[in-house]
Amino acid sequence: MKLSVIIPTYNRKESLTTTLLSMNGQTFKDFEVIVADDGSTDGTEEAVKTLALTYPVKHLWQKNSGRSAARNMGLEQASGEIILFIDDHIVVDKRLIEEHVKYHNKYGVEVVRGRVEFIEEAKDAPKETKYVDGSGFKAPAYEQQPFRIFITNNISIKKRSLMSVFGFDEDFKEYGLQDAEMGWRLKESGCRFKINPNAVGYIFGVGLTYEQRCHRRRQVGRSSVLFYKKHPSLLIKLNLSAHFLTLLVQKLLSKLEARLPKRYLMFYNFSTGIKEGFEKYKDSRFSKMHSRFKGDKKSILFVSHISDLSGAPISLALLVKDLNRGQYHPIVALPAPGPIRSKLKSFNIDSQVYKDNFLHEIFPSLKTGY
Repeated sequence: MKLSVIIPTYNRKESLTTTLLSMNGQTFKDFEVIVADDGSTDGTEEAVKTLALTYPVKHLWQKNSGRSAARNMGLEQASGEIILFIDDHIVVDKRLIEEHVKYHNKYGVEVVRGRVEFIEEAKDAPKETKYVDGSGFKAPAYEQQPFRIFITNNISIKKRSLMSVFGFDEDFKEYGLQDAEMGWRLKESGCRFKINPNAVGYIFGVGLTYEQRCHRRRQVGRSSVLFYKKHPSLLIKLNLSAHFLTLLVQKLLSKLEARLPKRYLMFYNFSTGIKEGFEKYKDSRFSKMHSRFKGDKKSILFVSHISDLSGAPISLALLVKDLNRGQYHPIVALPAPGPIRSKLKSFNIDSQVYKDNFLHEIFPSLKTGY
């Protein structure tokens, strides 16, 4: 499988149904969809199973644990080389997957960010997308900035890159910044980002009441502190406003809360979230990353009897490529330099050339000729 689409969801079967149906007729065919269900109780699984879809889909369910955990659940089961994350309330353009794959192939980058446009209802999505002339497109200055570009409503990442940083941090259970924190780790690991304006999705149904928006800002405040606890640097502190000045403003505004105009209430809720975050995440354990993929890696030695591009070495390379890199560190031993070594390197797999008596040193009981 070339690409896996992961859609985290929770009790939104109607909008999810619209999203899944909109993916019929993609111009790129080599993909699967994984619905990462974070504890839905509204019949989401039954709804997914009854849909007439033109592509393979998996429905996975877990006890409600947050979007980070849901995405990691999907990542565990994904077979694609590229992982595309989209929301459960988005109408996708027919070229969405094709455009993501095209940019990965053309530029060799690890992360491709698509374009999203906001609409009131799904029916408002245009029948034909207006594509951008690639030669005339000027990428914004923040193209390499994880705080702005890494939003998981329409973004694709090489699976091996995701596994190299152990997936999403499952300590992030509330709304906000779990995706930006992942983007930060990918950027720190050397991943390159690219924006493709022709990988388009139309997001619908995001209208929130003022009270809901305030609630979300409070959650973002708490998530900002969690982010800072895991990456304590001045840059993070300033970008996320997780510092004493925000706390000072919160203290001043709290005395005027009942009389604050609406335009100040949003920041008041964010700053209150910052205050609550410093209280909630004061435990030192929150400074570490927590993911189902995180742990001591086990090294596994694979031995190939030849180094050419014939069936057995190629099969071995494909087997090793799909190992969970968060848990295992594979090493392939070869009898001589050969073309299979370049293939292993392209998969980011270590290889070593062994001596004639290598196998007998490890397995002295081996008979001659094996």
